[in-house]
Amino acid sequence: MAENESDRNDLTPVMKQYYRLKARHRGEILFFRMGDFYETFGDDAKTAARVLGISLTTRDKRSDNPIPMAGVPYHSVEEYITKLLEAGYRVAIAEQMEPPSPRKKLVRREVVRVITPGTVIEEGSLRPEKNNYLISVFGEPENIALAVADVSTGELYVSLYKGSEAMEALRSELARLSPSEIILPDGFDENMVKDTDAAITFMGSEEYFIDRAYNNLIYSLGVTALDGFGIEREEEAIKALGVLFAYLKKTYKGNITHIKDLRVYRQTDYMMLDAETINHLELVEPARLSDGSATLFSVLDHTSTPMGKRLLRKWILSPLLDKDSIDERLSGVEELVNDRMKIDSLKRLLEGIYDLERINSRICLGTARPGDLVCLAQSILLLPDIASILSGCKSGILSKSSDDLMGLDEVAKLIESALVDDPPRVITDGGLIREGYSEELDRLKASISDSVEWIASLESKERKRTGIGNLKVGYNKVFGYYIEVSRGQIKNVPDEYIRKQTLKGAERYITPELKEREAEVLNAEERIKTLEYELFCRLRDEVASHSEGIIRASRAVARVDVIASLARTAYLHRYVRPIFTDDGGMEIRDGRHSVVERYYLREEFIPNDTVIDPEDAYLLIITGPNMSGKSTYLRQVALIVLMAQIGSFVPASKAVLPIVDRIFTRIGASDELSAGRSTFLVEMNESARILSHATKDSLILLDEIGRGTSTYDGISIAWAIGEYIHDHIGAKTLFATHYFELALLPKVLPRAKNLTVVVKEAGDKVVFLRKVVEGVTDRSYGIYVAQLAGLPKSVIERAREVLAILEGARDGFKSPLIKMLDSSVQLGLFVGDEEKLLEEVDEVKAGERKRRDKIALEFIETLKNLDLSKITPIDEMNILDNIKKDIGDA
Repeated sequence: MAENESDRNDLTPVMKQYYRLKARHRGEILFFRMGDFYETFGDDAKTAARVLGISLTTRDKRSDNPIPMAGVPYHSVEEYITKLLEAGYRVAIAEQMEPPSPRKKLVRREVVRVITPGTVIEEGSLRPEKNNYLISVFGEPENIALAVADVSTGELYVSLYKGSEAMEALRSELARLSPSEIILPDGFDENMVKDTDAAITFMGSEEYFIDRAYNNLIYSLGVTALDGFGIEREEEAIKALGVLFAYLKKTYKGNITHIKDLRVYRQTDYMMLDAETINHLELVEPARLSDGSATLFSVLDHTSTPMGKRLLRKWILSPLLDKDSIDERLSGVEELVNDRMKIDSLKRLLEGIYDLERINSRICLGTARPGDLVCLAQSILLLPDIASILSGCKSGILSKSSDDLMGLDEVAKLIESALVDDPPRVITDGGLIREGYSEELDRLKASISDSVEWIASLESKERKRTGIGNLKVGYNKVFGYYIEVSRGQIKNVPDEYIRKQTLKGAERYITPELKEREAEVLNAEERIKTLEYELFCRLRDEVASHSEGIIRASRAVARVDVIASLARTAYLHRYVRPIFTDDGGMEIRDGRHSVVERYYLREEFIPNDTVIDPEDAYLLIITGPNMSGKSTYLRQVALIVLMAQIGSFVPASKAVLPIVDRIFTRIGASDELSAGRSTFLVEMNESARILSHATKDSLILLDEIGRGTSTYDGISIAWAIGEYIHDHIGAKTLFATHYFELALLPKVLPRAKNLTVVVKEAGDKVVFLRKVVEGVTDRSYGIYVAQLAGLPKSVIERAREVLAILEGARDGFKSPLIKMLDSSVQLGLFVGDEEKLLEEVDEVKAGERKRRDKIALEFIETLKNLDLSKITPIDEMNILDNIKKDIGDA
């Protein structure tokens, strides 16, 4: 666009207005509101048409220089904005700042927002279960500040990372938050934030001047100093926060009033989870798209509100390190587990609560629609009933939430008195305000009613007076009201009729009195729309003044929703409350993998024990066949530990656990070829990070270390890693391997122990019993697994021939370690009595069948005891719905 585009002589006033606004927003796609559409012009139109798949047309087609044009309907604009953001564009919104009127040739328009990935707040552009974080990073590799805001929910906090662990902490935090946009200073090293898909925005160095950042921050927070937050002398934190607010003011064209509660997030408050651990354990996203929603989040998610879903996700990604805080959550879960009727009552009420956090943000930012306020009022009316249920609770997390839900009744009454039950989406079209709320508005509506009635009766009166039987009184937006007479009756038209329009077969007229009545109606309608818009804006501002109470209530709702969700999960899937110990030991009895047993099994899950005594053995070497369940066993231990530290019950019959500071995983094969890193290099990078950052209080999961290189190289590296963990770290470690040489480690390391997964051979068939016991195995059954995978029969037969040849010359192919192992350890598939192990597996399966039979009998008994004469149809539906869900999970 040329610099002087708006000065072109051939432009209409509205296009000059457009180009003046576009000159200030060259870096964004400008959505220019024109009636029911947002229009784009020029190069913006070409881009919008290509990215959005909409028609590209032109404005002023008869001009020698027609302007490209493409538009989208206002009522579906959110989906189009989302597509542009995903394609890497930013969008500036130019709104009509006053209602259109026939008397106004040009409606005033202004850019009210610039929408970027980290500042979008529209409901249709956001995932309800996920926060939309905007992050500002500032500092050096060993002194980093991270300021975080979610404009859509009003959250704000800052983290400080110092010392040699700073970069590792930043990396983990970016993986946990998964931000949409990151603000960096010009010239900042992008490699510090390379492990993220977030959009990057650079800010000029002048924004980072300490005085400027400090003043910007205290003004935005509404304070006179930062001592209360503990960052008065933390320059990096002040600059990161100050620039974040500067960016928000720039994109929202004014001050942000609803983000006031700054929280300092300390590294020692939560367990750090790196990207590899989050992905390997499939905490919130499946590792493969084909797995759909098979994640820990989906297992635990019985929440009823968007706030609850977001909080559950945050808890999963931020396990606690403080035992008292964990126990506070667990006590709340336990209380509800023991009172299922209370869970059901809470769920029914919570299902009627809308997204209070995001509605509140839209209200405070002036973008809320009338429907948002109606949803807020409906939600507030349910809060006292929720508070009443919680007031009788003994656990602190539930009883304290009761108080936070109160005090908003007047807000609901105000909204209900002002807005109609089903208001229109567009606030400038009128029809929003309830009768009786404004005397002036009611008077204007009454005046219109009188004039409309007079106009409605005019047709019959004029037909009778003039004798013209086909005379009609009509209205259109261009010509207003008119009297229409066919050509054959023109001779009977009275002299006082004034010709207004000539049609092919008729003439249209107006009378002085009709013109006067028309002016009364149009003036009143224009004033009504303007007044309703003003009344709504004042109402929205009044509700915004209660923002603090709305946020407090929304966060209480979220806490209760998550606790109730964890309780429902616990009783549906037979989870138990974990117990924490200070001696560093771990005892899990009948542990299960929460995701596998829920989504992947066609038969009963075979539970396994895990016992780690630091005084006995904390390095567990696990051998066993392919597909026997080694990886599942590793992951289930990690998930049980993590679930316990978020405050959830766990899938086991008993769980005595230590507080783990970090969980490290090296599981699965992956590469990063685009970055020049092979599978083996990625494996070694992850292993190096584990050895550098793990402590004796960590939990380490290692699966098939060294398989990406030659056999002897791989064995050597795996052996050395095992020794290093044992001798220098002392972390609780589960080390699964196909290198049977590693089974010798317990012979030379006093705190190591061998485990194996039991199999049963019957002829050429192999049965994986999924049972983990002490001992070792010297076979992987890889050919059997290859057969299951569908390799050609000839390939399988040839593989068996080659294996027989190799086993026939076994001594010549053995490594020295295997030879040592043969002479010092009795290899076998079972440790103990084989029949006893098989009986244990059968007992597990029989126990599961008995459990299901018991559940069925309980449901039958429940139905027998129902007194249908004393419950409502809604109660019946809720009871049947709960039974249906329980049967589905049984």
